[in-house]
Amino acid sequence: MKTVRGKNFTMIMTGENVTQERLLVISIGQRELFNRVMYDEGRGIYNSSQKKVPVMTGALKESGKIVDGESTSGDPSTYEIAIGYGANNVNPITKTATKKYARYQHEMNKRKPKFLELPFLAALGGMTERVAMRMKSFKG
Repeated sequence: MKTVRGKNFTMIMTGENVTQERLLVISIGQRELFNRVMYDEGRGIYNSSQKKVPVMTGALKESGKIVDGESTSGDPSTYEIAIGYGANNVNPITKTATKKYARYQHEMNKRKPKFLELPFLAALGGMTERVAMRMKSFKG
């Protein structure tokens, strides 16, 4: 079990060690393919979140991003995919930076809450199996 705490959230992941161990076994010897498959998983989460993000002006939706961890990690044995919303661009209606608006919409909007968290949690179910299947089916 792992607890992740942020400024306005706490997320507890159970079964993380087992999932991490399974993904590590899958990735050994095929790191480049594994990274590509994991990026595709992240892209799926991002695409699902784009369908759920509230759209008033489009500024929040346009601030969405997915960053390939190979380009950001200093450790070649790790791979991270960062998905997020909010930047310094300003929402033309609220006149606030989308990073503040993103936090408010994600945590306080009762009609479309958790536009990133829900797709992430949905993707966790079966992720190990999907990754393993894609790795095994790759023909090179």
